[in-house]
Amino acid sequence: AEVLQRLSKAARVAVDIADKSPTVVGKIANVTEAGELAAEAISSAHSGGIMKFGVFQLLHSADKGPAKEIYDNALEQARLADELGFEGIWLAEHHFSSYGYSPNPLTFAVKIADQTKQIRIGTAVVVLPLYHPLRLAEEIALTDQLTDGRLEVGLGRGYQRYEFERLGLELDDSRSMFDEALEIIQLALTQESFRYEGKYYQLPETTIFPRPLQQPHPPFWIAAQSPSLS
Repeated sequence: AEVLQRLSKAARVAVDIADKSPTVVGKIANVTEAGELAAEAISSAHSGGIMKFGVFQLLHSADKGPAKEIYDNALEQARLADELGFEGIWLAEHHFSSYGYSPNPLTFAVKIADQTKQIRIGTAVVVLPLYHPLRLAEEIALTDQLTDGRLEVGLGRGYQRYEFERLGLELDDSRSMFDEALEIIQLALTQESFRYEGKYYQLPETTIFPRPLQQPHPPFWIAAQSPSLS
């Protein structure tokens, strides 16, 4: 909570200084209230960009603490971020490890939406090859409805081999599985009905319900670390 409050203060100082005195951009690193964060925000504003601040929640517990304590802390952070005017909150996904107590970020997104008013809620990221794409498309649409259209959908192909192994999947297949699944999800969310024939999935004529609140679907963000996925 203290970190969020300091970050919010720094952002507001940055905006205030930028409005009052654009000439101090080169010297802002010496301003004690904002420091490097304010300098970065001002530089972005004056270059024509818009900086948005968000919160990332890994839901990590190195000492394998009680799940309720971890979730309650994350919800407190979400409420505070919403009150302070942060743009979004992003939820990780991990399995079979205390590295992250978040096996289903879409479920937690609904809980956060119930306790906040305006903050956008995103997944960072849903590990796409671990899901059947039709089922995931339904969950995305339902979550978008239950969050009143505040959902942002971050998708990735995963990197934890042990997660794939425990679900009977091959990490080496993750890229091609990701490509097929993404295509199916886009079709499911945007077409009244569709068919699909691929290497991993063969689908007869199918329609999903509900439909997403945001049209044609919530914003999609792809986690990428190579040009072929950008």
